Amino acid sequence: APTVATSSVFTILAIAAEERRMVRTLDIGGAFLHAPIPDDLEIFVKLDRVNTEMLCQIRPDYQQYVSSDGTISLKLLKALYGLVQSARLWYDRLVGVLKNGGFVMNPYDVCVWNHGEGKEQCTVVIHVDDMLATCCFESKLDMFEKLMKDEFGEVSVKHGPAF
Repeated sequence: APTVATSSVFTILAIAAEERRMVRTLDIGGAFLHAPIPDDLEIFVKLDRVNTEMLCQIRPDYQQYVSSDGTISLKLLKALYGLVQSARLWYDRLVGVLKNGGFVMNPYDVCVWNHGEGKEQCTVVIHVDDMLATCCFESKLDMFEKLMKDEFGEVSVKHGPAF
């Protein structure tokens, strides 16, 4: 998955300081778990005997799928932490939400997104499941925060002072 360039972060912060923008940081709780695995990508996880037994206690109907060595293989429907593909799947999911929310990708950095223009522009910088948002208007930052909370639920937000 792409990661924001350090130069982009410094540039956004310099613009925020020059324009006296307000700053918020957001962290999406359990971000990778919000990323569905597309139908054309099949990822399986094999549970050991102990976890297979616990699963079958919770879901007795899974007993029919337990192999002779006492393990079970399950097809994943959503990304998990530790999967190589998880970061990219999460990025793709977040990009879809940003696009639907009217944000436009910066042509120089795929981890910088903007909504609006001029003084009303809200800029969002993505670093995995953490985001930095800047804007001159608190209402635009509130809009972005609401978009993230409506879509992902658990979102930690820290309000920074205006520059």
